[in-house]
Amino acid sequence: MKIKSALLGALAIGVILGIITVVSSYILMNSMTQLQETYEKESETLKLKADLIVVSDQLTTNARAYVNTKNETFYNLYLEEVNETKSYVRIIEEFSALLPADLLTIIQQVQAESGKLAQQELEAFEALQAGDDTRAQELVYNEAYFASKQTINNHLNEFDAGLETWMNTE
Repeated sequence: MKIKSALLGALAIGVILGIITVVSSYILMNSMTQLQETYEKESETLKLKADLIVVSDQLTTNARAYVNTKNETFYNLYLEEVNETKSYVRIIEEFSALLPADLLTIIQQVQAESGKLAQQELEAFEALQAGDDTRAQELVYNEAYFASKQTINNHLNEFDAGLETWMNTE
């Protein structure tokens, strides 16, 4: 009788430990999947941010290079990005699928400020094509242009801080 009770007790403990192991394994697998998804989301967000900076800088570089050299290659590269490749638009769309509203708002502020820069760049192109080289230079090197670039950088710094907070809570 004692052996039977001991065996039943051991069996009960074994079953309980087995259930605990299965449940723990399930919870662990879910946690690992969630962690992997979070890392993938973070990685994609950081890549998109880097891409956004590169595209913005390339547009600025091409605009200034065209104004400085009148080399149509730079003008064509600028227009190709804006009208065909549209990396900027793609990046913003991809951010929309990943980011919470507060971070997306910051990216939209970057986009709005970039729109102001694009207007200045297009005005500079028009001035250059009209033969007003001085005005074209002024438009891509004036205080307003630099202020817009600084505003974009400030928004990106704000984005970095918000992104870090968001990633730590994910």
